[in-house]
Amino acid sequence: MRSSHLAISLLYLAACAFEGTSGPLELPNDDPEQTPGDGNGGGGGGSGSGSGSGVTDTDGDGVPDSTDNCRTVSNAEQYNEDGDLFGDACDNCPHLANSDQADNGETGVGATADGIGDACDPNPTRSGDQLALFLGFNEASDFAGWSVAGDQDFTVANGKLQNRVKTNLALAWNNDLNLTEATLVTKVNYLSLSSSYRYHGVAVVGRFRRNDDLGTGVGCGELEDEDANGGNPFRNGVRYNGGSFTNNTAGNTTLAAGTSAVYRATMTINGATCYSGNQTWSVSSSSSYRGAALSVWGASVDLDYLVAYKR
Repeated sequence: MRSSHLAISLLYLAACAFEGTSGPLELPNDDPEQTPGDGNGGGGGGSGSGSGSGVTDTDGDGVPDSTDNCRTVSNAEQYNEDGDLFGDACDNCPHLANSDQADNGETGVGATADGIGDACDPNPTRSGDQLALFLGFNEASDFAGWSVAGDQDFTVANGKLQNRVKTNLALAWNNDLNLTEATLVTKVNYLSLSSSYRYHGVAVVGRFRRNDDLGTGVGCGELEDEDANGGNPFRNGVRYNGGSFTNNTAGNTTLAAGTSAVYRATMTINGATCYSGNQTWSVSSSSSYRGAALSVWGASVDLDYLVAYKR
């Protein structure tokens, strides 16, 4: 299932005593064979620190240490997006399973570990990355502050950000995320595609600001455009340019109902480097803005999460 809340700081992550930061790896459960929670919430019995009851609850969240997936960080809901041993509240890669919580890339080259796990660090041998945003879409508050446009019905439900209206464009954006040199990652599940619209697909967009018909920004995803690439789907770098957008082809995809994809956009002042599967491509677009957006074209989709790292 999904995870937690806006603007998780490194102080938040450091509380989990990750290896390579503040000490050796501390497993969240007394029983290392315990099956991780499914992220669907769920507290536990017991309360307090164990006086008189024989139950220890170090962080006082109502979940005893024996089953708590973050012993030292209060997280009564026990959200666990990636299903590993660590809950979202203390996981150094909340969207990507890494029960070893390894954070050795920087220390291996004599630098200081930055608290982002090696499995998801956009710069694993370079210090300074921060987890600026993690939305697991478990609660409506995960989408607070976002605006929407187009024929759309963005809804947080069942641990996902859902959009069920298939239209030429459904847009969700937040102008005020303070993301400059950033890496954005999202996972999309395509449920069905429209048979009546020109475009089908999803893109994650950074350097974005909604200030006119569409806005300004640059992003990465997959697209099927009946007027481009012979009508075949392709990896795309999308550029929002005021009242219009453009895209460039970057290799065919398997975009279809029933498929899933992870899109990653590493933003610079002059554009983005895009990743999906084993393909990498780039798109240029100059923008000084710091917001982000999610674009959906002609598809019914579930979005599992949105992650942003910044320097």
